[in-house]
Amino acid sequence: MANCLENFANIVTAAAALGGVVAAWFGLFTWKAQALWNDDSGVAKAILVLLYKHNDALKNVRHIAIWNDEIDEATKNQELPKDQRLRRFHETSAVYNARWKRVQAVRAELYPFIIEGQALWGNEFKGYFSNLWKLEHELANVVRLHLEQMDPDHDHQTRKELAEIRKKKRDLLYLTDEAEDDFIADYELALQPIEDVLRQKLGRKK
Repeated sequence: MANCLENFANIVTAAAALGGVVAAWFGLFTWKAQALWNDDSGVAKAILVLLYKHNDALKNVRHIAIWNDEIDEATKNQELPKDQRLRRFHETSAVYNARWKRVQAVRAELYPFIIEGQALWGNEFKGYFSNLWKLEHELANVVRLHLEQMDPDHDHQTRKELAEIRKKKRDLLYLTDEAEDDFIADYELALQPIEDVLRQKLGRKK
């Protein structure tokens, strides 16, 4: 009986020790899983928020109205031409430059999170953004053509040639009704697969 109790005690002691190891292992596994989830969810949330800011910044670029306060802010500390045509071109260019700087600022803030997402989730993650950048580039070209067409330094023939080039491109310059806006529809289509991936990382359904 003594031997049985001794053996039983040894088994209990061994089981307790093994149980401690198992508990520690599961604790470590849970901690690692939680840390990974925190990394995933933190990066995913940051990217989603910045993408929505990017969308808002592009909409701001396309806003048809240019307010006096916006002109004053964009041209402060600048000497404006007295000629009204030159002044209007200078003010419009300054406003569009200021609006586009907001887009660039969001892109600059977004880039390191995309790289972190690529490190966490694989090289293919970065590729999800290619269609968004194509749309941004397309809009940038339309804005550039618009400003070049306005430039008073261009002669009539140059402006005519620029107008012909612009006719061949989609008319994306101004924001229209969201239900009928091609740029908004294309942006949402490009954004959808990114949102699906990121919402999964946040533990949410598509």
